[in-house]
Amino acid sequence: MLLWITDTAGQQHETDELIIRSPGQISAISPDSPTFVVIDIRCPVPAVMNWASKRQQATLWWRPVTDVPAAHCYVEVPECSAAEFIPLLSDIYHRNGVINVAPSELESVVNTYRVAQVFFAPIENGRLLNHQCWPLGYVIHRDGNGSLDDFQRVTERVKIRFKIKAINCLIVPDDGNNLLVTFGETCV
Repeated sequence: MLLWITDTAGQQHETDELIIRSPGQISAISPDSPTFVVIDIRCPVPAVMNWASKRQQATLWWRPVTDVPAAHCYVEVPECSAAEFIPLLSDIYHRNGVINVAPSELESVVNTYRVAQVFFAPIENGRLLNHQCWPLGYVIHRDGNGSLDDFQRVTERVKIRFKIKAINCLIVPDDGNNLLVTFGETCV
């Protein structure tokens, strides 16, 4: 199960695999019972901060405005919204129609790296976009009508415009924008 803690719980669509709770609803949940948690809150809430500080399992913070526990990963720069990305993350996490993700792979990545960034995959060739080098990246191909050549072209553009040591490609059968998720700054 993926648990999404958000200020906008009433505006999001919950599924059997994506449980959505507001900060005020988490006190009854054991901090380490959900295997994967995404925290998307605008203002630090003491109850959430205390709850999260007790978590040892995969925890991803979406654009936090406060310091997060050292063992957690956070999305620093997203080019898409949490409402778009987190349901997609749930599909990838649960391997719903996703090709190329191993069980527990995402937990391992989130527990290993401190910082994540979410970009729209480049649609054209061009110069290097960022001089930072990331150890790991996932290209998420979401064009349901794309061919293998299209996927290869997008992956090549990512290689040209970003410095990523290891790139994994995922194919998700929906019609959203292709995304690139990078991970870096290894946790201590």
